[in-house]
Amino acid sequence: MRLAAAFLILLLSMPPAFAEAQTIVIGYLGEARSPPLPLGPLDAFPADDGLQGARLGVADDDGTGRFVGQHFGWWRGC
Repeated sequence: MRLAAAFLILLLSMPPAFAEAQTIVIGYLGEARSPPLPLGPLDAFPADDGLQGARLGVADDDGTGRFVGQHFGWWRGC
């Protein structure tokens, strides 16, 4: 009985799960530059590695943010 009462108190003290989602926009500022010279014949540098890293980070934050009611988006500046 005590366990049920403690569980009920815990549920009542938590914020509602269907509260309004919070949107957080992350900005990405990039720098237009030429890729470095390759060190060998198999080295290929992506032209948009910073942009791909930003996309991956925002996707990861958005996946984690679903648990706490947050949505992450990104804004790209040049």
